Amino acid sequence: MSSASKKNKGKAHAFNIGTSFAKGELILSNDADTVPEPDALWKYINYFIREDGRNIAAVTSNMDVQNRSTLVGKSQTVEFSSIVGIIKRTQSSVFGVIYAYSGANTMYRKSA
Repeated sequence: MSSASKKNKGKAHAFNIGTSFAKGELILSNDADTVPEPDALWKYINYFIREDGRNIAAVTSNMDVQNRSTLVGKSQTVEFSSIVGIIKRTQSSVFGVIYAYSGANTMYRKSA
């Protein structure tokens, strides 16, 4: 393995390291190229604090890609609105819960 590979292990690795230092109960992962709704934070937290929220491990949403002018940005828009959306809707309707979360915009319960 090259030294460059060892240094840059990716977002998931960095997120896992960051969570070990986080002191809060809830952790938000938000990609720089996505734009949450203005009241998204309140909406996420509301799921965790309601009476039946003790069993919730994570909350995710559909997001809006900020930079749609590039080919990558356009591709992400299609991915988020179609592929990720289909996965979420299918899991929700079949199982009643979502098992796979996009790291682009998700709040996690640290203990989970």
